[in-house]
Amino acid sequence: MGNGGQDGYAPPIDPNVGSLQPSSGDTTASHAQMSRATVKGPKLYASTKSLAAEEEAMPANPKTAQFTPVSMNSIVFHSFLGFGLHGTVAACTYQGVPRAIKTVERKYREQTNTINLEARVYDHLPAVQGIHVPRVIAKISLLSYTILGIIMERGEEVKWDDLAECRAAKASLKSIHKYRVLHGDVRAENFIALPPVGADCVGTATCSMCGFRAEQVPPFSR
Repeated sequence: MGNGGQDGYAPPIDPNVGSLQPSSGDTTASHAQMSRATVKGPKLYASTKSLAAEEEAMPANPKTAQFTPVSMNSIVFHSFLGFGLHGTVAACTYQGVPRAIKTVERKYREQTNTINLEARVYDHLPAVQGIHVPRVIAKISLLSYTILGIIMERGEEVKWDDLAECRAAKASLKSIHKYRVLHGDVRAENFIALPPVGADCVGTATCSMCGFRAEQVPPFSR
């Protein structure tokens, strides 16, 4: 028998597990694979406890968006527009222009995951920014990277009794679906009305989608 390690242990081959190397386009072996490997090959992963510890120490999202550190003095906060489990949205002024900002605290992992996902969704949709999703002005970090934020153009509440705006909202949803983006939290609060943009939008309502919560990250699957 060949030696599988310094102590001579050779983990048995389990055809149901296969290689623990991530497949092309993936970033991690599945938790189920690791759990089975723990049983079959204790020298690869010492115990379930160590797996849990590793998961706890792992960054919220290893493939994160880039957030640029800025001073709190560069942003003037105004009224709060919305609160939730996945962040806070406020009206603000940034570089002298009225904007909206969504912020999360990095100590809350689910919030960090959500804003990373949302930032990457916007990066994935440059062609429809300012039309079907808000135009992103900056992705920032504040207070020594303890707060992450996305500054975007500020919109207005959608008038749901206006047929044109209702149709524009539906068009936004269809538009992001063409890019294989799943929104994950489709509700009235996650639409904003923007001024018409582009020749094909003159004289028409433009509604953008925000507040993405889908479990997917780019590249998106079917």
